[in-house]
Amino acid sequence: MPIGQTEEKERTFIFSSQTVHRFMKFTLITTALMLGVFAITPASQAAGPLDPSAGPGSPATQMPSLVEIKAAIDALATSSLNGRTPIPGTSGAAAAGPAFTISAPGSYVLTGNIAVTSGDAIRITASSVTLDLNGFTISSNSSGLSGAAINIDPGATSLTDVHVKNGHVRGNTVYTSSWLDGGFEWGVKAAPSTTSAISLSELRITRCGSGIAIPSAKVDRCAVESIHHYGIQANDVTNSVVERCGETGILASKVSDCTADTLGTDLVSIHAGIQANNVARCTATAKGQAYGINGGVVTQCSATSTSSTWAAINGKVVSYCLGSSPSAVNAIVADTSAIGCVAAQGISSPSKHLGTP
Repeated sequence: MPIGQTEEKERTFIFSSQTVHRFMKFTLITTALMLGVFAITPASQAAGPLDPSAGPGSPATQMPSLVEIKAAIDALATSSLNGRTPIPGTSGAAAAGPAFTISAPGSYVLTGNIAVTSGDAIRITASSVTLDLNGFTISSNSSGLSGAAINIDPGATSLTDVHVKNGHVRGNTVYTSSWLDGGFEWGVKAAPSTTSAISLSELRITRCGSGIAIPSAKVDRCAVESIHHYGIQANDVTNSVVERCGETGILASKVSDCTADTLGTDLVSIHAGIQANNVARCTATAKGQAYGINGGVVTQCSATSTSSTWAAINGKVVSYCLGSSPSAVNAIVADTSAIGCVAAQGISSPSKHLGTP
């Protein structure tokens, strides 16, 4: 074959090979693009146009001012009170009480700690009041016993429907080998016979002359500690704790699911860790001259006395209880009957049932 024809065929072959290669490359690129388009089509449709029209105004004109921001913050703080009236705390040095008087029905909330040098911190002189201490502390640094952290019905005007909850009360009373009094004379008190429908819950009261002194009150989930005289005086006490009380820890009509102790430092009167007409599911300890539990009907309780003359449990009907005391005295004394009780030191009762020794 002539040389010219050979070169022409070679050029034709090279051209054809390049064409096939380009065609295949084009086909692959096209296929990939089509797959990509199909894959992103839903997202592209959801994203909207790539060049949306500008909204009205500029960013500078849309930003709120500092005044508007503060107003919004204030409004949020107010709304968090849920319509309750705020009681401001005291700042700086403690003030002479009372720090605040509630004289109208409504819901109130403490917004800071309150400290007084003497007298009452908060007085409630109206019915239908709910006071939320909001986790804050009411304290007194009085050199002697003075006033109450919360004084309900100081004018003896027959108040009703008052509820106090969720906070701390602290005085200056301490006990080593004797009592050194200071701070509040009472944590929470009310006129003895002129109040009804009073409830206290989730309060912690420490180092006062007396803790809670409201004979008509319902007390639930409260803790009282280091109290010279009575820890809790109420009508119905549940789920509460009293520790290091000089006289009776809990004095009430009904007491259930509580723990209390007394140091028994008052040798004049008869005291107990718990004293009530009905006592159920409680634990009590008497240190000094006092009963662990002194009651009418005592059920499912455990008590200890360290006195050689005072029983751990003293009641009319004592059932399913455990008592412990020095060997010189009966641990359980039941005036009417003892039912299913246990006490290694002895049980005294005219009628014993269900395994009571």
